[in-house]
Amino acid sequence: MEFITAEKIQSVLTYGRLIPVMEDALKMFSSKKVVQPIRNIIPVESEGGFFGSMPSLCEEKEILGTKLVTFYPNNFTRHGRATHNAIIVLFHKNTGIPKAIMDGEVVTAMRTAAASAVATKYLAGSGSASLAILGAGVQARTHFHALSQVLNITQVKVWSRTFENAEKVAMETGGVACKTAEEAVKDADVIITVTGATTPVLQAAWVKPGAHIN
Repeated sequence: MEFITAEKIQSVLTYGRLIPVMEDALKMFSSKKVVQPIRNIIPVESEGGFFGSMPSLCEEKEILGTKLVTFYPNNFTRHGRATHNAIIVLFHKNTGIPKAIMDGEVVTAMRTAAASAVATKYLAGSGSASLAILGAGVQARTHFHALSQVLNITQVKVWSRTFENAEKVAMETGGVACKTAEEAVKDADVIITVTGATTPVLQAAWVKPGAHIN
């Protein structure tokens, strides 16, 4: 059984390849060609986190597997470690024999953004070019790179609860850091909400008619 590292995945997985695959997967799911129950969650109350399992079967593609993921929100502040950790386990569909274990970090980060890219491709208005990013973590960065595949982005505005973090993402994306979320989303054609906030950070009154929100 093969173990595929995050480094190996990073070296071969591109948005140019991933977004069409994600689009096909969404079509197959909507056509009921994929068996994918709602993920099962076990709270780890002592750590304020959870353990989740996300199985899936596609007979047509002969794919059987599951993602196993943990979310420990205090990991970074307590241990300097990632808050989300995951592996993906693949099985031979015809025999049920384990085929491979993959590191789940890169796949999770890129797949989430690729799904948003597919949605943006079909739901954003024609000629959408201005992008607002609310959040400044991993998903802010992956979403920018994924959406760059389906949009001709000419303007990027970034907001985060920590302004210095917004400045970092703005520098990486050629954008502008904003002091408020309202300033960031004003006149934006596409808005990305990728924060860990537990209270609303985006108000409907700030969003222009026709804007697409991921």
